[in-house]
Amino acid sequence: IGQHLRHILDLYMALITANDLQAINYDVRRRGLALETNKDEGIKELILICDWLKSLDLELLELPTSISTEVSISSAQNANLVSTVGREICFASSHLTHHLALMAAIAKFLGQKVSNDLGVAPTTATFLRSQQQNESCAQ
Repeated sequence: IGQHLRHILDLYMALITANDLQAINYDVRRRGLALETNKDEGIKELILICDWLKSLDLELLELPTSISTEVSISSAQNANLVSTVGREICFASSHLTHHLALMAAIAKFLGQKVSNDLGVAPTTATFLRSQQQNESCAQ
């Protein structure tokens, strides 16, 4: 679970540490950090990211940015892409949801109680709500 958390945080940290959000490098990964095994360390970094997101000027979401990331496992090949800060925050959020689902599955396997909402994608939540509404109308 800690490694999934570190991986989620790495994407947000790539955004936070990007030079004026002009160039984002998702290949900067940190491994073996205390937050992988120490819950309090993970929570500290989650709070840092939440504070950063809350303080973001909404006008920055439209800011163009460039993305650098490796795209091959057989050789070192980088892709450099054009995007926006808002698009990359959405990507990090979607990626977070995917990893939360994996973390929830691991926690459940280990016998921990986990909210059924953890790791549910927004589109899945909308679908489930519509199914509930349809069932209510049919009754």
